Amino acid sequence: MSVDYVQFTGDGLKQTLTALLGRAVTVKSVPPAPTPAWAVTATYVRPDGAMQGTCVLDISAAASIGAALTMIPAPVTVTAVKNKAMPEGLMENLQEVLNVMARLFQSAAHERTSLQGVYVTPKAPPPAAAPISKSPRARLDLEVSVSGYAPGRVTLYSA
Repeated sequence: MSVDYVQFTGDGLKQTLTALLGRAVTVKSVPPAPTPAWAVTATYVRPDGAMQGTCVLDISAAASIGAALTMIPAPVTVTAVKNKAMPEGLMENLQEVLNVMARLFQSAAHERTSLQGVYVTPKAPPPAAAPISKSPRARLDLEVSVSGYAPGRVTLYSA
């Protein structure tokens, strides 16, 4: 199903992450999979507050992308994955990246899309986000690899 978002593509995610992280980024489509037991979910809203989309990252993607922003050594991400816990610095960095990723959900029909919130398992996203992941207008299942870090899964859902 197509969407009118200019950047809602694997290539759009690759371009955004490459420009922001200053590292080579590889993005490839993968088969859909259930939401992992440990996940970070970002929710995005339109100016009127309506849900525009969600982004779900597994622990590996979350740690690697968060670390790459400020060149935190890769062994820190290995520990985060092993412990299934994001250190504060990685989480702050990831939130910055997720904020910039709002551009992936930008639509010609809406002047601006913004990051509404970031939820780490077991904290659930708001109820308004649930229908998007159950019946998205479009869904992208991706494996993201940032040079120097372990790959991870990122799933984008559009409303």
